[in-house]
Amino acid sequence: MSCTCEELTTVEWTEFPNEQPYFVRGCRHESFCPDATEGWTFEGRGAFDVCYQREARGSTDARRQRATLHACLVAKPWGPLFKEVLHAMHWVRGWIQDNATKDPARAFEPIRIVGRQKEVRTIDLVAECLLISRLSERLASYGAVIIGEESLRDPETDLSSVDSPVILVDAVDGTKQLERDVHGHWCSAAVVFHPPTHAILASFVVLPDGWVVFKVGAQAAKCRFMYGRLDIVALAGPSTVTTLDQAAISFYGQKKEYLHANGALAVRLDPFLIWPGGGNPAIVRLVDRRTVDAVYELRGQWPHDVVPALAIAEACGVTLMTLQGEPLDLYRALCRPGHPQSRLCYIAASTPELAAAIAHEATASSSVGSLAVADLHRFAAAS
Repeated sequence: MSCTCEELTTVEWTEFPNEQPYFVRGCRHESFCPDATEGWTFEGRGAFDVCYQREARGSTDARRQRATLHACLVAKPWGPLFKEVLHAMHWVRGWIQDNATKDPARAFEPIRIVGRQKEVRTIDLVAECLLISRLSERLASYGAVIIGEESLRDPETDLSSVDSPVILVDAVDGTKQLERDVHGHWCSAAVVFHPPTHAILASFVVLPDGWVVFKVGAQAAKCRFMYGRLDIVALAGPSTVTTLDQAAISFYGQKKEYLHANGALAVRLDPFLIWPGGGNPAIVRLVDRRTVDAVYELRGQWPHDVVPALAIAEACGVTLMTLQGEPLDLYRALCRPGHPQSRLCYIAASTPELAAAIAHEATASSSVGSLAVADLHRFAAAS
């Protein structure tokens, strides 16, 4: 069955700047009718043509995922912006892995940011500078404000009055894990939001294996670039686990103060499995590989460390709430990304029942440790 919409169009699509384009024909509506993908065809040149003709004749679900993404990336006004961010995040992940492998001594040379009294690695600063430079050049027409984790020098920065899109990037999220080659525990992440409409427009978490878990508009899926083509598949979505005795839970515990606070609650929860790790890499596992059923944080994490993945998880139906069981306001945290009160204490769980069980223990228990209780009050406003 072909799409019955009258507004059909042919749009040119190029996955890499130096490649021959292929063309996508179909309904250009941002949210087109479910049967529209039946009418989409993919036309290319040479070997490229063979790949996409084969993909076009594939399963309906595969075509729907591909067509939905392509339609969104050409739709005005934000489609071209999303496309550039997607390509930039894919590119920087490759650059990071290459440099960490070829010259680790230089990549992980410590550098101290004097104004913030923070020690980082060379690869943190260089990757962020290259990523911001690329995005600034290619998104000049949007007037986008692009901020990196290492660029958050002023904690009072307030982005709520900015009248253009804002892109918050964390080029290397999990530098120590990258340095120690702890596979799967680091990522590159970015979130795009629009202060005038109070909306999170898109979010990207790029994993070490090259898969980009993303939310673009209403679509959440994952994709990767392989041999000159874009593979895209649906996310598995959250599990249906509702009880702690069947749940695998995760929290950030790489630093002792976090381990003390979060670990004390984990012991009381007594879940089926405690999975080490937290932040963006752990949260995407809620909807990607289903190795985690819940992720929580008592001390509070910076927006760039969690919001990209939380936005994707929320779009997939994951339950997000504060430790008190209230709705989690991701946009509010993004507006002041460097302020201590924007640190997020949160619960992200596959089902409302599981989230409620964790929230009950987090607020009612007196045995989560004095440090955790103090931090709970200190960062309550962030939630």
